[in-house]
Amino acid sequence: MFIDKNQKMCWIRTPYITEKYVKISCILPTRQIIKGVHEFVTVVSPAKFYLTAVEGNFASIYLESKKVQITKRNVELRVNDSLMRVYVASPKPVGTYPGIVFYSDIYQLGSAMIRLVNYLAGYGYVVAAPEIFHHLEPVGSVIEPDDLGRMRGNDDARRTPIASHDADCLAVIDFLQRESSVSPGKIGSLGFCIGGHLAFRAALQNKIRAAVCCYPTGIPSGKLGQGVADTINRVSEITGEMLMVFGTLDPHIPENDRHTLIKALENAGVPHRILLYEAEHTFMRDDGYRYDSAAATSAWAEIVAFWERVFAD
Repeated sequence: MFIDKNQKMCWIRTPYITEKYVKISCILPTRQIIKGVHEFVTVVSPAKFYLTAVEGNFASIYLESKKVQITKRNVELRVNDSLMRVYVASPKPVGTYPGIVFYSDIYQLGSAMIRLVNYLAGYGYVVAAPEIFHHLEPVGSVIEPDDLGRMRGNDDARRTPIASHDADCLAVIDFLQRESSVSPGKIGSLGFCIGGHLAFRAALQNKIRAAVCCYPTGIPSGKLGQGVADTINRVSEITGEMLMVFGTLDPHIPENDRHTLIKALENAGVPHRILLYEAEHTFMRDDGYRYDSAAATSAWAEIVAFWERVFAD
């Protein structure tokens, strides 16, 4: 396979295209299936591909790129007299785009999370990521993803009132609604670990059209902050779609918890899809020893396709 330096055209030599399926993996994926003259080619790519010709030893595929340049800024919001920093990444071209409330894991907005915010914004989303422990941590605090950081982050989680998380959610939703670059009625939530629980809980708000929850912790048990979260008992309040991403090797979300959560979605009639990967907890965090690049790339392909479909109208 050859991809030109501008990634506008790629050629697959005959030995590859004569296989029933050919998979091309790129860094920023969505998935399309393209029918050739006699063959089917499965393509994972950063945008839409078009199979234009099969001539001699080459199949030509045209790539229509959807990635855009982004801008980055920090926004100051006040929630119950506490300063909440919100990192916002948004497409640079003038226009209106869907908005995403982005929740980090317990380590807040370190470089690994910022990369994911920027990554998603490049697909055409205004992504707003609050510091989830702003009531306890100074503005701009990044908790290192090591043993001491884990203790600190878990303690911050334990001491944060659940009502504070709910108030933060409403504040970020309100911010996105007031942004001129956010399309009216097109707001979703996405999060990882504790942030996956927060993204799920955000979906209890009828302004959230859809949520992506990556290995969300504590939903069946109610473990989120001070007291017991009632998230699992309020699933019927969800009015949007849900995409749940789990690692089957994740001890923090064992099989019984996954089944409890899935059953609750089914019983409430919530449209949902479950993605299971043979991976550990935090497998999408690229600076950790449990990072699984293949599973993360596949998950992101599904996530981007999910958002594209949800916000298509």
